[in-house]
Amino acid sequence: MGLGYPALEAAIRGRYAIGLVLVLLVAKMLATSLTRGIGGSGGVFAPTLFIGAMAGVAFGDIAHHLLPDATASAGSYGLIGMGAALGAATRAPITAVTIVFELTGEYPRILPLLAAVTMATLTARLLSKDTICTRTVSRDDTDVERAH
Repeated sequence: MGLGYPALEAAIRGRYAIGLVLVLLVAKMLATSLTRGIGGSGGVFAPTLFIGAMAGVAFGDIAHHLLPDATASAGSYGLIGMGAALGAATRAPITAVTIVFELTGEYPRILPLLAAVTMATLTARLLSKDTICTRTVSRDDTDVERAH
């Protein structure tokens, strides 16, 4: 698996302690929020994958410590977290699943990935009508609903 992001790959492979994973998660959320909030340039695709992966690794690490015989590795949760975060942020669940497969080649995780992406997308839809992309456009005073 070659994700092209050394910190992300190291976390998924279990090379970071949970404390560092949590620091990276919070730091990326703050950096991305500040950059987007002040109108700075920068994408949302890679940060969304990173934040999802770190949240998944942290959850997986805790779950694996509590139930070591009943859970997969923390990295598996990280991969699923990547897809869930991307699906929720974009409301494009099939795209999220496809991208995670293309990046990782981890096809055996299809069922938990599909379930997590579906639940995340539905939850995000209940919490907000905007996606990460439509929020940016509507912030520029464009009525996204009328544009359709």
